Amino acid sequence: GEPIESGNISKVGNTTRTEEGFEIAYFYGIKTEGVFNTQDELDSYVNEEGNPIQPNAQLGDVKFVDLNNDGKINEEDRTYLGSATPDFIYGGYANLFFEGFDLKLFIQGSQGNEIVNGLTRFIRASNGWENSISDRLDRWTPENPGSNEPRMTDKDLNKNIETFSDRYVEDGSYVRLKNIQLGYTIPINKKVISKMRVYVSIDNALTWTNYTGFDPEIADYYLNPLYSGIDIANYPIARSYMFGLQMNF
Repeated sequence: GEPIESGNISKVGNTTRTEEGFEIAYFYGIKTEGVFNTQDELDSYVNEEGNPIQPNAQLGDVKFVDLNNDGKINEEDRTYLGSATPDFIYGGYANLFFEGFDLKLFIQGSQGNEIVNGLTRFIRASNGWENSISDRLDRWTPENPGSNEPRMTDKDLNKNIETFSDRYVEDGSYVRLKNIQLGYTIPINKKVISKMRVYVSIDNALTWTNYTGFDPEIADYYLNPLYSGIDIANYPIARSYMFGLQMNF
């Protein structure tokens, strides 16, 4: 059947495509090649007739790839940008003991998946109406012409943000120390209490990832598999601390 497009982000449009031969809801959008840093770069990005491939682009705007070489940027230039399906997921436990002390570790992770950081729509916006990520301080300006961060502009005629591109897609791989527990069994020789153990435990203690969003461990948005891997302000998993006392009578 016909490909299914979904994963809509407000003012950006659909972000996923599902069709035979690919992962469910792979990311489908425009590739980019940085921003136009110099006037020569802007002037040379033309079609066979010498007309600009991006007629609304100015210095500091995103350069979109004319993938099908038809001299313009449109939906026909969209392509595979990754998916939320990992190469593999993994997890493991370890229990260590030494002279009354015990250490328990639970580690899990995901490798080879991508995430669409939907907050890019706001935190990297060109108009500055919302709070921005600190990277935007390094945006393109005439005094900072080598930047890969697009310029600030109220109108965004080039649709730097409203075009779903690989600038939204990030590496979603992560390793997470889901639980670490340290305990100590107190030597005791009582008729009433045969064993006493004290411990401290931390859930979601540490996460190693290149993802810049709140949390790489996200569920399907709207519980819809066609929105898999799309992070629209997904609330991060909390870190929790527990202290305990175990006694055997």
